[in-house]
Amino acid sequence: MTDRSIEQRLSSLTEDDIVEELQQHHRDALLDLVLVWGGLDGSLGILLADVVGLPLAAAAEMIGTMPSWKKLDELTKLIKAYPNSEVAVKKLKKLKKTYEKYSGIRNQIAHSKCLGYYKPDPQYILFAKFEKMEDDQLAIDCIPLQKFAAATLWGQEMHGFAMQISSLVYENNSKR
Repeated sequence: MTDRSIEQRLSSLTEDDIVEELQQHHRDALLDLVLVWGGLDGSLGILLADVVGLPLAAAAEMIGTMPSWKKLDELTKLIKAYPNSEVAVKKLKKLKKTYEKYSGIRNQIAHSKCLGYYKPDPQYILFAKFEKMEDDQLAIDCIPLQKFAAATLWGQEMHGFAMQISSLVYENNSKR
């Protein structure tokens, strides 16, 4: 089913089309994404601490509540100050765009009401957003499980990348 056809079908959505009780594989997909993104947030904080040269506890006190997108912005600013950093800055900007793409999926879980799954096609999970649509209705988003899986995989890869760079920076700082 294409995104367009699912949108057309959702325009006539009824209560009978929604199964409120998620199946275990739906729950696993949501939980996997939330847990991976929590780890990603931490790894970006560690990387930022290492780039700045702060001990983790001191950095956590300063940036512990900073959103991940802001940590990526700060990293980009700091790296930009280094000579010959154009390639690294370009990479960070590209990573931030991908982060923004996938964070929308993660944000559905955290900031929308999960209605359940779409009975005619159980690969779709439905979320009610507190957002007005043209017809004076609230928005309903449906997200296929494959998008949760893609966001989870990217989060895992980004976490590993951030920790790898963090280790290099930390080792380099330790030699000074």
